[in-house]
Amino acid sequence: MGAPPMHEAKPVFVVGAPRSGTSVLTWALGQHPNLLLTEESNWLGSFAIQAAAAHAQGSVRAQRSQLSALGIDQDAFLSGLGDAIDRMILAGRLQMEIAGGVAAEHSPLQVNSDFAISRDPKERKSRWVDGTPEYSLQIPALLALFPRARFVHLMRDADQVAASLLAFRDERGRALVGSADEAYAYWLRTVRACLDAETVLGPGIIHRVRHTDLVADGEGTLRGIFDFLGEPFAPACLEPLRHRINSSFPGDAVPRTWPAAQSAIIEQARRSSAEWLASPQSALADASKRACWQVGFDESVLHAQVLQGNWETAQRMLSQTRLAFNVCGILLLVNWLLALALCIRTGDAAAAFWLGLACATVVVYLWLRRVGLRAIATRVLGRFARPGGKPG
Repeated sequence: MGAPPMHEAKPVFVVGAPRSGTSVLTWALGQHPNLLLTEESNWLGSFAIQAAAAHAQGSVRAQRSQLSALGIDQDAFLSGLGDAIDRMILAGRLQMEIAGGVAAEHSPLQVNSDFAISRDPKERKSRWVDGTPEYSLQIPALLALFPRARFVHLMRDADQVAASLLAFRDERGRALVGSADEAYAYWLRTVRACLDAETVLGPGIIHRVRHTDLVADGEGTLRGIFDFLGEPFAPACLEPLRHRINSSFPGDAVPRTWPAAQSAIIEQARRSSAEWLASPQSALADASKRACWQVGFDESVLHAQVLQGNWETAQRMLSQTRLAFNVCGILLLVNWLLALALCIRTGDAAAAFWLGLACATVVVYLWLRRVGLRAIATRVLGRFARPGGKPG
């Protein structure tokens, strides 16, 4: 009897500008019997960058470094970590189901059967879906961890996204953006990143979905997504689409007017929105642009290495400063003892002046130890947290 086939990490990431409907689409996909719904993570991209920097550190001396001596290159290192993450996430399914059951007991009115972690304990759930919109800017990092990952790009009109961004407040009442320009600029940045990924990776790895199509023809749109993912269609996936979740607008309210075009960035976003929504996704991948597309990830890894080096330098400087302060403290204490002894023995004005000066220097030293050294440490560490160790 042969060995069972090795499990391959094939997560699904729903990307797109924030407020594009990524949450409800993620919930819809998560109702599939082979897709485990997960909360937004927002840590995998930065983890991949830090892990790549750690690999570089573990390979810095060629055959005299552990990873390079073992022949473990960056691709194998990161994909190995991705496999481990994949197994841990899938293994956490039971915990998510238990937590959901506890929440249902405490707040039964908040439970909606259209939004389920699992609909049947026998569901396989061998893949998982994550709808973190910030990952639109970190697709190369995610692919480094999960080479067989698939991406669904949900594209929505710039005006609609901007209006939602401007109206949205988190649980603490904080806004996502501070101005219309910022909202449209964020839309441009995230959607352009997803379109660049479409160009480089092709329709076999990233699949574009228009928000209008998802609203007008939910079943047809989901069938297209599942064909792309190589999964059979599941009717239960349509149920979350009947709801408006995580909306910026109360009830059925929708904005009737959009921010006035008062800047070049708004005009650019609107022109791009009309153009991009009207154009079909490219049928082929352009591998010639992959190296250039990968530059952003490589630069982030290099930046992480510089930060780590600067941090270590700052720690050494701080240790040296502490040592110098300790030596100064000993010298000041000796100086104070000598002044005190002389003042007791002679009692003249010069000895008293020396003792007073010694006391003042000790007080200043103790104050610096309490406040000044902490401020110095904060300033030094802040300085070396910037690229190149230069103040901003």
